[in-house]
Amino acid sequence: MTTKLVEEHESVVNKLCDDMIQKRNNTPEREDEVAGLLRAIAQLRNENELLKLQNDRLLDEMPQESPNYETIVLADKVMKYETEIEKLNTQINDYKEKIHRFVAAQESRDNRRSQSVSGPSKWKTGRKRSYTPIFGVRRADSFEDKMMSQVQKAEKEYLNLKMRYDHLLIEYESLLHGNKKKRARVTTSDINRDVGDWETLELLSYLSDNNLKRFEGIFVPNFAVETTVESQMFEKDEENQNFILLIKSPLAKLIEFLFLDTDAPLKRIWKYGSFIDDFLSTYPIYTNSVDIMQMLDERYASLEGINGISQKRMILDLLRYWAGKIPNDFKQEGLKLKIINFCETTLSNCVDFCNIITSFKEELFNAPTSRNRSMDLPPQVIVPNTEEWCFEDLDAIEIARQITLMQETLILKITEAEFIAGGWYAKENGMDLSPNIIQLIEQSNVLTNWLSTEIVKHLTNESRGEAITKCITMARTFRELNNFFGVIIVLSCLHSAPIGKLKKSWEHVPKKSKETFNKLTLLMDNQGHYRNYTKSINQLHNEVPCIPLISIVCQDIFKIEDSMDNFSKEPEGWIQWSKMSQLAKQIREIKRFNSVYNLNPVTKIQRYIRNAEIWDPEMIYQIAAIQNNLESDLPLTKIYSNTSDFWSDYQFTEYDITYIFDNSEQPLRYNSNEIIVSKDHSNFHMYIISSGTVNLVKTQEAVDPIISLGRGHMFGIESMIIEQLVGTGISYYVAGEEAVALDRVDFEIINNICGIRSKYIGKLSYSVVIMLSNLLKNSSIDENSTSINNSGNTSITNTGNTGDNEQQARMKKIFQTDEILIREIPCTLKKRVAHQGSLFVTKNSLWFYSNSFVKVKVSIPMQDIMLIEMRKKKLKFKTLAKDSTYILSGFNDIKTTHELLVSTWKRCNSKRKKKRQAVYTISRGYIDDSNIDQTEVYDISGLRSVTQWELTEDDWELLLKGSQSTTYNVGDSILVEGEMSEKIFVVSKGMCKIEKEEIGILGYLNESEIFGEISLLNKCPVTASVIVEEECTVNAIDAYYLNNLFQYFEGLSARFFYFLIENLFVRLKNRDII
Repeated sequence: MTTKLVEEHESVVNKLCDDMIQKRNNTPEREDEVAGLLRAIAQLRNENELLKLQNDRLLDEMPQESPNYETIVLADKVMKYETEIEKLNTQINDYKEKIHRFVAAQESRDNRRSQSVSGPSKWKTGRKRSYTPIFGVRRADSFEDKMMSQVQKAEKEYLNLKMRYDHLLIEYESLLHGNKKKRARVTTSDINRDVGDWETLELLSYLSDNNLKRFEGIFVPNFAVETTVESQMFEKDEENQNFILLIKSPLAKLIEFLFLDTDAPLKRIWKYGSFIDDFLSTYPIYTNSVDIMQMLDERYASLEGINGISQKRMILDLLRYWAGKIPNDFKQEGLKLKIINFCETTLSNCVDFCNIITSFKEELFNAPTSRNRSMDLPPQVIVPNTEEWCFEDLDAIEIARQITLMQETLILKITEAEFIAGGWYAKENGMDLSPNIIQLIEQSNVLTNWLSTEIVKHLTNESRGEAITKCITMARTFRELNNFFGVIIVLSCLHSAPIGKLKKSWEHVPKKSKETFNKLTLLMDNQGHYRNYTKSINQLHNEVPCIPLISIVCQDIFKIEDSMDNFSKEPEGWIQWSKMSQLAKQIREIKRFNSVYNLNPVTKIQRYIRNAEIWDPEMIYQIAAIQNNLESDLPLTKIYSNTSDFWSDYQFTEYDITYIFDNSEQPLRYNSNEIIVSKDHSNFHMYIISSGTVNLVKTQEAVDPIISLGRGHMFGIESMIIEQLVGTGISYYVAGEEAVALDRVDFEIINNICGIRSKYIGKLSYSVVIMLSNLLKNSSIDENSTSINNSGNTSITNTGNTGDNEQQARMKKIFQTDEILIREIPCTLKKRVAHQGSLFVTKNSLWFYSNSFVKVKVSIPMQDIMLIEMRKKKLKFKTLAKDSTYILSGFNDIKTTHELLVSTWKRCNSKRKKKRQAVYTISRGYIDDSNIDQTEVYDISGLRSVTQWELTEDDWELLLKGSQSTTYNVGDSILVEGEMSEKIFVVSKGMCKIEKEEIGILGYLNESEIFGEISLLNKCPVTASVIVEEECTVNAIDAYYLNNLFQYFEGLSARFFYFLIENLFVRLKNRDII
């Protein structure tokens, strides 16, 4: 009050002085009045200072135990706050007055400027004043904003001080007058009222009454005189009034918070409910179970008295809760030893708990996991009546149920530590960190690919539409079971690129199913961070069985881990509890559902799903593209196909045999060792053994057969292909030790049958492939590789070397010529497309042969060559023929090759001047075939010409389009001896070696060579390993891709098998097996 009176006197004195100066009214009376006021001001100031000195002296002399000491201290604080409040009030009023004056002046200035713009006025001097725009408005706004911010700052400080002043005044009056009842009513109010409804004064009084004054600075900034540990650990909860949040803390404090009493005052202002769960879920980040147990042991041993007993019980209860919540922790060897030590030492020394020691360890180590299950009867299982199942046989609802049980098994195994470890985004050791989460993610990817595979396995648009409808029914069932993870698996399949592009198949999906599909898509839409899904799952009760979308939780956990540190920088080493609580919240979303599904597992269905055939996603896309590009459904005999059809579809059935041999001749009988088919004579019949044994022998005198055939085996069909191809038979077929009965049919009949039923062409060629591959498989020679480009050389080979005889023999087989080979030179012929092969140089001709995907044979007589020109790394040939230009490249030594060709050409032309047309023998016509000498093309008697059996360039493009290209480093194993393989491999670049454990290196594979076909055809383990010798790229063609191509492209299977027949037969002949 004294301070206020002094300020009033000073104000009057200032006014009087201003009046005396301005009006020059300096009368003696006025001077006496001013002098009197100044003396009064001085006296009041002296009294105020005296009062302060008295208070300070009293505080210095008065002992703190005195009952009036606190009252005097509060009175002193009240006076100080009163002074500060008055000053701030004055400051606020001054700011507001300045703003008011400036705004008024600015408005007046703007009005004058607007008048000058509308009509220029003259000054008294008669000069015109030019209007210059000044950005006064911006300056005014800036000043006003600045002043308003100062006003707001002053008001904020004023409110804080006023609050503290009111609080101190209440305390002061309570101490001064002893009004305890009034103080209790104001500070605690009604204890049943929600804390969020308390006024600030009530909250501050509650903190003061319950020894929580150290938290005052959290609610009222700058209220606390000094910074406390609690103010660093907690912050104000902006979402919940009068509550605090734990943001960071040392580990010791977290352990202390684990044992707060139920009615602890701190729990009224801190939402403590999930703290223990959060701690147990996240402790592996900042400590370990052994250290926690050590701290609990020490705390237990230090507790004494009555309060200690309750704390000890809380420690034991915490251990029981921990064991029930995370039982896997108590399987760790380190924690087990700590528990045993605690029970046998610390716990045994306490008399109060001696009756539970014996069972306490067993209780912790074998804590039961509580799961709720409905008491209702589970729904009846829907199982097909057939023995062998496929996707078509299984009911969509039952598939969804069994997948749900499979996922639930993994979900229940996931521990909190797996989420904390983050194995799904770890660069290494992910399976060790989070095994069950990774298994669940991998399982979902496998199931998605499985559904996509099952859809494209259907061969017609209508059947694929039915499969899509079945998947939608599965998704609806998943939703009914609250299995959101299952829903997203189906949607991922149906929204994938391969299935999405099957427009014609989607036309067969019913309208109602499409509506269901759209609703589920909207539910699982990722807009707004899966807003619709989050809303749906939040409405579910904890006791309802549910499988959440774990991928969302994993994404959120990764974001939290990536954006926040585990420990604070200031104070250093404190645990960032704000991060831990967020992580624990995400984990609770997965673990909160405590019920299991009331469904009966069907082991056979689950085993079928786990072992179902799954295709590569890229292959699925290629097959779906083929299906979508078909203008209409083909007249297929079936609507569903498995990879096993690659083998079963081309095997002769009893019906086929009856159909083929229905018009056969009378059964033929051959005596023991009598020749049935001779290598030296043409064969025009196909045989089937009715009784006895037929041996395939290399020569007539051979004792040991290459292979023996029994009842039901067919032979002779290979003569239709191989004999006409190479001009000789395959070997001798001789009757066994006993007489043999045979049925046979002429090739002419086979020709008619193939014309009526084209599928028999593939079956016939497949039977020959199997026979030849069995010969190789049963031989001691490695069967892994088949060469397309048989040269395999990387340098020019001179005659007279060790390989001359083999090269000469190979040229003779390819071109049917007896000319003497000078050199074989690896190179590439560029004719529309590049053909990698070999150039054979003889005295009278140049012969080029390539079998790199497309077989090309070119014969150029030397006398027809007009020009041999060397251009950089290419050789250009001009001939007299119509198609007169050839370009060869890819030579290792082009200069030496050019000299060789020129010298050979000159010698030939010096002896023979006669010109002759070039003869081209092209089996797969990609060069203009108008000049092909048809006598060079061998016809298959009674069936088809060779050119019709050959793979075309389009065929190879189709085959390689669905291949998987992989680059391997030196030392990598592409095929391992003893493993199963259902692929054919093509070396696109580099070199590989073939190794067998007992033998060693068997050979090498160069560019354009294939391997693995024997293992594929015979479904047998690989008998030799293929290892990378030089960094190489390999294309792998899967059996299921081949099977799909054979279903949609008529004749492709026969051409493909014929390609294998050629290569296998050449290998058999070269290795002297037949």
